[in-house]
Amino acid sequence: MRKRPLGKTGIEVSELSLGTWGLSGDGYGPIVEAEVDRVIDRALAVGIDLFDTADVYGKGAMERRLAGRIPAASTYVVTKIGTDLEIVPPQKRFDLDYLRPAFERSRERLGRERLDVVLLHNPTMDAMSKSEPFDFLKELTRLGALRAWGVSAGSADVARAAIRQG
Repeated sequence: MRKRPLGKTGIEVSELSLGTWGLSGDGYGPIVEAEVDRVIDRALAVGIDLFDTADVYGKGAMERRLAGRIPAASTYVVTKIGTDLEIVPPQKRFDLDYLRPAFERSRERLGRERLDVVLLHNPTMDAMSKSEPFDFLKELTRLGALRAWGVSAGSADVARAAIRQG
């Protein structure tokens, strides 16, 4: 598997990654647990070392599954935070009262002291206009709890705003 730099993170990863939303059972309906493991194992076997997930995929179950399935020393995980499932209906939240514990829960579920990459999960333009979430991610990076951060953008406007924040 060929490798390439992951943006400006300093991480070199496989050109292909495995996105896990469809494996969580949230995206396309029921899943067969053994097949999920088979897909993850096959990704590793062909040299994929980058895995994309989110704290909401399977309500955190996908992060736990990756932690139990992929070797931390030779793989990278991009996870996303920012959707509060405790509120009905679920809501986007990028305030520190939500982001701090969301980050810690992801770190615990993934079983890693330092997370590779955390993305804000589809924030609104309103959230992008606030410095609080970005200051938080920058502080985590400074403290060594996070290697790199970014935004999973749902629109071109949000993507442009994310570039300005970087």
